[in-house]
Amino acid sequence: MRSSSKIFAIALATLGLCSCEEYFELKGAGGQPKMYVECYAGLSDTTFLTLYKAVHVNGKRSDAADFTIKSMSLTVDGVPVSFNADSAPLLFSTTTAIPAGSKLEFTLETGETAPVSASTVVPDKPIFTVEQKVINTPGNFIRFRQFIVKFPGGFKEGEHYGVSIGHHVIYEHSDSAETWDTYYVDPPITLGKADDSEAGTTQSVSLVVMGYPEEIRMATFSADDYPEGSIAASIIDDFFIPDFDPGAYEGIEIPEDEGGEGDEIPEESDETVVTHQYRVLVYKLSTETFGYFGALYNQQSNFLAMLGLSAPNYAYTNISGGYGILGALTVAESPWITPEI
Repeated sequence: MRSSSKIFAIALATLGLCSCEEYFELKGAGGQPKMYVECYAGLSDTTFLTLYKAVHVNGKRSDAADFTIKSMSLTVDGVPVSFNADSAPLLFSTTTAIPAGSKLEFTLETGETAPVSASTVVPDKPIFTVEQKVINTPGNFIRFRQFIVKFPGGFKEGEHYGVSIGHHVIYEHSDSAETWDTYYVDPPITLGKADDSEAGTTQSVSLVVMGYPEEIRMATFSADDYPEGSIAASIIDDFFIPDFDPGAYEGIEIPEDEGGEGDEIPEESDETVVTHQYRVLVYKLSTETFGYFGALYNQQSNFLAMLGLSAPNYAYTNISGGYGILGALTVAESPWITPEI
């Protein structure tokens, strides 16, 4: 009884702490405002550049757009590119081609902050092949679908990659020509060595890159952890919908151009044929992008954040004089794989 009382008291105190707010100032935190820059090149024909003014934690709050641009330059192999002012001074874009292997150099000077600069190199597109197999756990309680990704040319020292698994589900009715489908980028992904031996650490990140049509969810890795030139990417089979269950799709909007009609869900039927397709997306990351994604992983995978708390984490930036990332990454996709169920 006494033990139960202690547990109840601890739980009550924990809830009390989670519901309290205490405003405080960090001693020694100060300094001038700095520019925050975010740019990812190499994924699409249009490259977007986002700018914000960041103030220190004890500084006077101001609009993130409260700055004036004196000069700004982005060069591709030394050749300046022109910007479209989509929502100046916060958002710019360029449709100038930025091919693989290009060196990007960025400079920015404002009237309110110190000058910033950054550089990166756009990696070449990865080349790979994929083999797929099913792994059953004892008792068939959980089934994994594993994709063996092989890189014919092997890895070079210091290269960095990311892997996503696209999951396409198609529903067909025998009594009509109508089909309904949806598409996911399946998290979570477990990476390992193709021979099932112990591998390096898997870091999963999620982000939205302007100009790229879908949210990116990838498991990143360093090629130095896989000297044999191949990896095994595994997901729980049918992680989202193990069997056809219309209720599981409630609230998911089906784009009309993908065979659906708004929020309609096909009626459940014994004659419904469900087809699962998968594809592997492999990203190649610049060194700077890999470092920044590591910081995102620390932020997104912090268990304490679920409680409204967060342990201090190191941030990464390659923006000299400021914050953020001038990153570059490329992507290649495998053909659709229709496995036997």
